[in-house]
Amino acid sequence: MIGQFGVGFYSAYLAAKKVIVTTKHNDDEQYIWESQLGSDTKITLFPKEDQLEY
Repeated sequence: MIGQFGVGFYSAYLAAKKVIVTTKHNDDEQYIWESQLGSDTKITLFPKEDQLEY
């Protein structure tokens, strides 16, 4: 999956409990992949001084 989606896809679990990927191929086949995080996640951000407006 890393080759297809990149690290950004895996970082979705930092902010989401559940991820659903829906794709459609040119020949009208559709694929749906779903994954759910097994436990709760806590995110703590420590922004840089020049990034506090975000």
